Amino acid sequence: MNKARIAFILSAFVGLLLSSCQDLGEGDYADGEWALYRLADPTLTSDQIRNEPLSNLRLADVPFISARDIRSYTWRTHSFECISKTDTLLDSLALHGGSTRGVPFVVTVNKTPIYVGSFWWGYSSMMPWSPYVELAFPRGHVSRSIQLPPLAGQPDPRSDMRIYWALRYAGVLTEE
Repeated sequence: MNKARIAFILSAFVGLLLSSCQDLGEGDYADGEWALYRLADPTLTSDQIRNEPLSNLRLADVPFISARDIRSYTWRTHSFECISKTDTLLDSLALHGGSTRGVPFVVTVNKTPIYVGSFWWGYSSMMPWSPYVELAFPRGHVSRSIQLPPLAGQPDPRSDMRIYWALRYAGVLTEE
């Protein structure tokens, strides 16, 4: 077997092992495994990628937000509180990066894409079609949430258990 195949088999085994664990302590799972990536092409809107398969989307090289960039993530509501640097980043996006057609992102675990979401602006006349984070004018340190689109007709991708375990192992998950 070549090295690439052995590495693939080993990483698949470790992924299965971690997903089957029920109660590892904090720090036993690498911090930052949960991440939210923007697309490699920042000019694409959510509307433009709507019918694009998740596997066809090319992600930016580095996460836009990782588990290290949030203080907490509440599983029941999918709301999260950011560290101040991330709040500033999102406030800047709210002011300078807006599109009424949404700015796409991809939620990943261990760099595996789980679902597409969008940053959305409340003043848009379009409705989001994917889970979204509504951005408003700069708000500073506040709780934000990944909301389901108004006409959601599919299973909730935010509740993927890979996301749950990654956030839990990163030490940011609350289950209120």
